[in-house]
Amino acid sequence: MADGLQFAFVNVTSSSTSALTHLKLRAAGGAGDGETNTDGILSILGQFSVDAQALSGGADVTSIAYAKGAGGDTVVITAGFNR
Repeated sequence: MADGLQFAFVNVTSSSTSALTHLKLRAAGGAGDGETNTDGILSILGQFSVDAQALSGGADVTSIAYAKGAGGDTVVITAGFNR
């Protein structure tokens, strides 16, 4: 895939039903990056789909980051893109 594609939608599925996965509609800010429901950070338990364009207020989302709830969790990310 080419660099700089804009995310149209993102679907996240986590194997955990007790620990939250955090999705960030931006690049990660480093090891101390927050995990609260601010600045495009979504807390997900199990599965969630999001229209990235609508949540970002129309801004182009070209990077995402995630944090698993626990080290043994399996996280699957499915995404669609705009050119």
